Amino acid sequence: MSRDTRPYIAVTNELFRHPKFRRISFEARIAVLELWAHCNEFMTDGLVESWVFEDYPEEIRDQLLKVQWVDRAGDSYAMHDYLKHQKSKVEILEQKGKKSASGAYGGHVRHHEKKGTYKPGCHWCENPDA
Repeated sequence: MSRDTRPYIAVTNELFRHPKFRRISFEARIAVLELWAHCNEFMTDGLVESWVFEDYPEEIRDQLLKVQWVDRAGDSYAMHDYLKHQKSKVEILEQKGKKSASGAYGGHVRHHEKKGTYKPGCHWCENPDA
Protein backbone atom coordinates (compact mmCIF):
# COMPACT_ATOMS: atom_id res chain seq x y z
CA MET A 1 0.00 0.00 0.00
CA SER A 2 1.35 3.43 -0.88
CA ARG A 3 1.72 6.21 1.64
CA ASP A 4 -0.78 9.04 1.85
CA THR A 5 0.49 11.93 -0.28
CA ARG A 6 -1.84 14.62 1.06
CA PRO A 7 -0.30 17.49 3.05
CA TYR A 8 -0.25 16.86 6.78
CA ILE A 9 0.84 18.31 10.11
CA ALA A 10 2.95 16.50 12.69
CA VAL A 11 1.08 15.54 15.86
CA THR A 12 2.96 13.46 18.40
CA ASN A 13 1.26 10.83 20.52
CA GLU A 14 2.02 12.67 23.74
CA LEU A 15 0.32 15.90 22.62
CA PHE A 16 -2.90 14.73 24.22
CA ARG A 17 -1.15 14.31 27.58
CA HIS A 18 0.79 17.59 27.36
CA PRO A 19 -0.06 19.81 30.37
CA LYS A 20 -0.68 22.88 28.18
CA PHE A 21 -3.04 20.89 25.99
CA ARG A 22 -4.92 19.41 28.95
CA ARG A 23 -5.44 22.87 30.50
CA ILE A 24 -7.62 24.08 27.63
CA SER A 25 -11.14 23.15 26.59
CA PHE A 26 -11.92 20.56 23.94
CA GLU A 27 -12.89 23.35 21.54
CA ALA A 28 -9.58 25.13 22.11
CA ARG A 29 -7.72 21.86 21.49
CA ILE A 30 -9.44 21.55 18.13
CA ALA A 31 -8.55 25.17 17.39
CA VAL A 32 -4.83 24.40 17.95
CA LEU A 33 -5.01 21.60 15.39
CA GLU A 34 -6.99 23.74 12.94
CA LEU A 35 -4.51 26.59 13.24
CA TRP A 36 -1.54 24.27 12.67
CA ALA A 37 -3.30 22.87 9.59
CA HIS A 38 -4.04 26.42 8.36
CA CYS A 39 -0.37 27.37 8.72
CA ASN A 40 0.68 24.22 6.85
CA GLU A 41 -1.86 24.60 4.05
CA PHE A 42 -1.03 28.24 3.40
CA MET A 43 2.69 27.81 4.22
CA THR A 44 2.77 30.69 6.72
CA ASP A 45 5.61 29.30 8.87
CA GLY A 46 3.33 29.55 11.88
CA LEU A 47 2.07 33.09 11.37
CA VAL A 48 -1.68 33.57 11.64
CA GLU A 49 -3.34 36.70 10.32
CA SER A 50 -5.54 38.46 12.86
CA TRP A 51 -8.75 37.84 10.88
CA VAL A 52 -8.11 34.07 11.00
CA PHE A 53 -7.42 33.97 14.74
CA GLU A 54 -10.16 36.43 15.60
CA ASP A 55 -12.71 34.22 13.82
CA TYR A 56 -12.56 31.98 16.91
CA PRO A 57 -14.72 32.88 19.92
CA GLU A 58 -13.04 35.17 22.44
CA GLU A 59 -13.05 32.44 25.11
CA ILE A 60 -11.04 30.14 22.82
CA ARG A 61 -8.60 32.90 21.85
CA ASP A 62 -8.06 33.80 25.51
CA GLN A 63 -7.25 30.18 26.41
CA LEU A 64 -4.77 29.80 23.55
CA LEU A 65 -3.00 33.03 24.43
CA LYS A 66 -2.98 32.33 28.18
CA VAL A 67 -1.23 28.95 27.90
CA GLN A 68 0.91 30.19 24.98
CA TRP A 69 -0.19 27.91 22.18
CA VAL A 70 -0.53 31.22 20.34
CA ASP A 71 1.66 34.31 20.75
CA ARG A 72 0.97 37.88 19.70
CA ALA A 73 3.13 38.94 16.75
CA GLY A 74 2.50 42.63 16.11
CA ASP A 75 -0.89 42.95 14.41
CA SER A 76 -0.99 39.19 13.81
CA TYR A 77 -0.44 36.03 15.81
CA ALA A 78 2.04 33.16 15.73
CA MET A 79 1.73 29.54 16.69
CA HIS A 80 4.23 29.02 19.52
CA ASP A 81 7.34 27.05 18.40
CA TYR A 82 5.63 26.13 15.12
CA LEU A 83 8.83 25.60 13.14
CA LYS A 84 10.29 23.33 15.82
CA HIS A 85 7.58 20.78 15.03
CA GLN A 86 6.17 21.52 11.56
CA LYS A 87 7.65 21.89 8.09
CA SER A 88 8.58 25.37 6.89
CA LYS A 89 7.42 26.85 3.60
CA VAL A 90 10.89 26.23 2.15
CA GLU A 91 10.80 22.56 3.19
CA ILE A 92 7.29 22.08 1.77
CA LEU A 93 8.19 23.66 -1.57
CA GLU A 94 11.45 21.69 -1.74
CA GLN A 95 9.56 18.45 -1.15
CA LYS A 96 6.94 19.37 -3.78
CA GLY A 97 9.71 20.19 -6.26
CA LYS A 98 11.40 16.83 -5.71
CA LYS A 99 8.11 14.97 -6.16
CA SER A 100 7.32 16.94 -9.31
CA ALA A 101 10.75 16.26 -10.82
CA SER A 102 10.48 12.59 -9.92
CA GLY A 103 7.07 12.37 -11.56
CA ALA A 104 8.31 14.14 -14.68
CA TYR A 105 11.23 11.75 -14.97
CA GLY A 106 8.90 8.79 -14.49
CA GLY A 107 6.75 10.12 -17.32
CA HIS A 108 9.82 10.41 -19.54
CA VAL A 109 10.81 6.81 -18.82
CA ARG A 110 7.28 5.50 -19.45
CA HIS A 111 6.46 7.49 -22.57
CA HIS A 112 9.86 7.98 -24.19
CA GLU A 113 12.54 5.52 -23.05
CA LYS A 114 10.36 2.42 -22.88
CA LYS A 115 8.75 3.24 -26.23
CA GLY A 116 12.08 4.17 -27.83
CA THR A 117 10.82 7.64 -28.80
CA TYR A 118 12.49 11.03 -28.72
CA LYS A 119 10.48 14.13 -27.90
CA PRO A 120 11.92 17.57 -28.63
CA GLY A 121 11.69 19.78 -25.53
CA CYS A 122 11.90 16.84 -23.10
CA HIS A 123 14.73 17.59 -20.69
CA TRP A 124 15.82 13.94 -20.42
CA CYS A 125 15.53 13.18 -24.16
CA GLU A 126 17.74 16.19 -24.90
CA ASN A 127 20.13 15.58 -21.97
CA PRO A 128 20.41 11.81 -21.59
CA ASP A 129 23.26 12.15 -19.06
CA ALA A 130 21.26 14.47 -16.77
